[in-house]
Amino acid sequence: MRFILSLFFVILFTNMSAFSNEADIVAVGEASFERIELYLDSTECACDDILKIVNEDLSLYKNFFNLDNNKATSSVLVKLRKIITEENNVTESASTTVDDSKPKVGLKGGEEIEVELFNKNAEVPFYSSTINIEYDRLRWTGHELAGRIFKSITKKDHIFHSKIVFISDQGDEKKPLKFKQVFISDFDGFNVTKMTDIKGHILSPAVSNDGKKLVYSLIDNSTSTSNVQLRILDLETKVDKVLSDLSGINSGAVFLPGDKELVLTLSHSGNAEIYKLNIFTKRITPLTNHWAADVDPSVSSSGDRLVFLSSRPGKPMIYAMSMKGIEKSVRRISFVGEFNATPRFSPSGGDIVFSSWLDNRFDLFKISFDGKNLSRLTKDFGSNEDPSYSPDGEFIAFTSQRIINKNKEKKTIYLMDKDGEILKKLDQLKGKCQSPRWFK
Repeated sequence: MRFILSLFFVILFTNMSAFSNEADIVAVGEASFERIELYLDSTECACDDILKIVNEDLSLYKNFFNLDNNKATSSVLVKLRKIITEENNVTESASTTVDDSKPKVGLKGGEEIEVELFNKNAEVPFYSSTINIEYDRLRWTGHELAGRIFKSITKKDHIFHSKIVFISDQGDEKKPLKFKQVFISDFDGFNVTKMTDIKGHILSPAVSNDGKKLVYSLIDNSTSTSNVQLRILDLETKVDKVLSDLSGINSGAVFLPGDKELVLTLSHSGNAEIYKLNIFTKRITPLTNHWAADVDPSVSSSGDRLVFLSSRPGKPMIYAMSMKGIEKSVRRISFVGEFNATPRFSPSGGDIVFSSWLDNRFDLFKISFDGKNLSRLTKDFGSNEDPSYSPDGEFIAFTSQRIINKNKEKKTIYLMDKDGEILKKLDQLKGKCQSPRWFK
């Protein structure tokens, strides 16, 4: 276990009294923006369950919409009406509790929602559409309706069909799992699916850019070896196999664009370094080469920028570099707190969100790739870590450990906007949940 302990524990707590630049700490950020006054006229719809989902979805985009208004002052009016067609009428049944994330096609007749969007005082809609009401998939229907409204107004992509992968011990209410497993849920915590059933300690889940493969690291309790192996799970075929089992650590893997290669930490050489790994040929290519431990990489969506943690300054801090060679343009970009953890790129590649140990707890910070524009995202809100940007860059999922009472604390997943406003706790998740990674 020498490599495991040295990487995951010792590195995080060495030289904690070393220099930290407190002057770099700034107040929790506040955003300023102009929002669209949005009024949902649902008097002709009578679809309360679906409308609740639509409201919850659109309300997350506080930077875009204000739903607390009236029809007279709205800048965009959304008219919703329920239509019952003649063919194959569908009625609500006991199956309404069943959900499925994949859309069904080819439905004819039944019940539909028609949506029309009007600019203020306009008589002709600038957008109209209909959607089948699928009572066995109400949440998908609500997300789809919210997405059409959102995109027609903003011309931007949304998160309403996105997913979150995470680690949890959620079993039944009274008996947690002995070993934490990998789960996937909708972005809002509904439709939770268990993806692994394996003995050992699971670390660092990540999903490919096309959403078809999952990688994670495993400390396997069933063997006498001390290494951390890397596994890959095909989410379509459910085939789960070892991808890299070199001596030492095989951990922190993330997919490069194209999903043919990973970037990860390997320590088979005797020191933790960042490498590229070809999934098909298993060829490895070094990216760092330093006596200090380099771990926890994150790659920009363009595939040309890399950030990682390094103990080069005597404690784990964030370093940035180019992906074009070994130790190419390496520079330190973080100086806040006693040590840092889990740096993650925004989809644009311009910002990095990370956690920093400060005031005896983890808090989240954001910084530009050039090391400028440091801002604090959380404060006085438990201990916060493991951040991950949403696919559109507007939100961040993260793990927060809240103190419930002096004998109990709860670790679960929250959502915030990119400027640090806490939006919601994923109440549907059970057990102790951590390491969220957002994907399409």
